[in-house]
Amino acid sequence: HVRSAQPVASGGLLRQHDLPFSAATIRHDLGLLEDLGFLSQPHTSAGRVPTVAGYRYFVEHLMERAELPLAERETIRHQFHQAGPDLERWLRLSAAVLARSCGLAALVAAEQSVDAPLRRIDLLRTDDGWVQLVGILGNGALRQLRWRPEAVVEQGQLDQLMARTGREAVAPTVPGLEAEVLTALDSLRRFEPRRETTQLFHAGLGQVLEQPEFADGSRLRELVGLLEHGQGLEPILGRLPQGGVQVLIGGEPPLEGLPHFSLVLASFGRPPAPVGLLGVVGPTRLAYDRAVPSVGFISGLVTRLMTGVPA
Repeated sequence: HVRSAQPVASGGLLRQHDLPFSAATIRHDLGLLEDLGFLSQPHTSAGRVPTVAGYRYFVEHLMERAELPLAERETIRHQFHQAGPDLERWLRLSAAVLARSCGLAALVAAEQSVDAPLRRIDLLRTDDGWVQLVGILGNGALRQLRWRPEAVVEQGQLDQLMARTGREAVAPTVPGLEAEVLTALDSLRRFEPRRETTQLFHAGLGQVLEQPEFADGSRLRELVGLLEHGQGLEPILGRLPQGGVQVLIGGEPPLEGLPHFSLVLASFGRPPAPVGLLGVVGPTRLAYDRAVPSVGFISGLVTRLMTGVPA
C-alpha cells in the first residue's frame, strides 16, 4: 500500500510474496485484522488499507529501528562539513537531504531571537531631584529607570551630557554623573525584550504533490500552508516531547485536523532548550521505516555541529 496507494487484496499478497497459504486463509487473516481495527475495507469488493491504529501499531511494534547505511551517513556528513560553520546553510541542507533521502517534503523550523535595541535615550530631572532615564526601543517599547544622583543635578547638566557624549564614548571608569548614567543604561539594557521569530525552510514539495492524496485542492493548500508558512505548526510544536524522533500520524492528536498527513519530527540544538525541529511530511502511508532513521540521524548531526561535538 505504501508503494501503490491502492487497497491490497489477498490475491495480490499471494502472488507478490509467494506465500505458502491459500487466498482464503489470507482473506480470513485480513478480516481478523479489520475486526481488530488495524485495517479497513473501502468497499466490499476492494482490498484493505491500514487504519491510523494500524500505522501506529506498525511504528510502535513492528518497525525495525535500523540506522541509515554507513556509506549514506558518511556522504551526508561530508556535505555538512563542506557547508562550513554556517547555521542557516546547515538548516537549508537538512531540508534538502531529508527530502532526497525520504522522497517526501522536508520541513525545518528554527527559533531565532531578535534583539530590540535602544533607539533613543533621554535624561530628565524630576521635581524631587531624582534623575529619570527614558529609553525608546527599536520596536517602539518604552523603558524607564530613575535614581537619586550623589550630587545635585540640574536639567541643563543632563542636556549637556547627552549632547556631549554618546553611549559608546563614555569610558566605564568616568567618575560622577557619567558613571551613574552608564550604570543606569546597563540596567536598562538587561531588560531589553527579545522577539522570537521562526525561520522556515522546506524542500521536496514537488515530490509530495505527485502523490494521489494531494490531488484534492484543499489538502494541497493545507500542505503548502504548512511548509511555506508554518500554518498549523504552532500547536504541534507545543505538544511535541523533547528528545528522540516523534511520529505524528494524521488523525491522532495533535493532527486531528489533518487526517491525511503524517509528520516524522525531531528537535535539534542544545538541551534543555532546543533551537528548533526538523522532519518530513507526507501522506499517512509514508515509509516510516525510512523516515525515522533519516530524521534521527540529521537532527543528531545538526545538534553535534552546533554544539562543537565531532560529527
